[in-house]
Amino acid sequence: NKLKMNPSKTEFMIAVPRYHQASVDHLDPVLRVAGAVIRPQKQVRNLGVLFDSQMSMLPQIKNTVRTCYFHLQTISRIRANLTEEACAAAVRALILSRLDYANSLLVGVPESARHRLQLVQNDAARMVARMHRRDHITPTLKRLHWLPVKHRIDHKLLTLTFKSLTSPTAPSYLRVHKKRH
Repeated sequence: NKLKMNPSKTEFMIAVPRYHQASVDHLDPVLRVAGAVIRPQKQVRNLGVLFDSQMSMLPQIKNTVRTCYFHLQTISRIRANLTEEACAAAVRALILSRLDYANSLLVGVPESARHRLQLVQNDAARMVARMHRRDHITPTLKRLHWLPVKHRIDHKLLTLTFKSLTSPTAPSYLRVHKKRH
């Protein structure tokens, strides 16, 4: 499409399994854009999502957790002045929206990595409901109508799949064709 690449904003990454990384590093691949030499990065950002060369999604999860806890701390400073509804709205806007952003990319990540995101959601629910750290969280998540992180990921993937199969704007090879009688 005659897209002109900006060398200062261009980066690339080679995604290979960890056991092949040394052989790729040995090759020292480069990309030339408008006279600039661009070397591969271990992680790159695209549309706000961090991808690492092993496609583990761990940098993305770490960044999401860090950002969410920053916002949780900010909300907690004014929690005494908020109703439960106002606090829940702030958490939905600042925390859950980040947990949900591009979460369909987290399908298949190990439970241990996903668990870090669940801890964020649990801490957010505890703050909204003014619960103690040791109180059981599941009833509160149900009362707030918040799906656990694993189910949020599954829901997003299923929603995207449904939309791609049924949308009239989806490419024809993705759409489900109804048989005429």
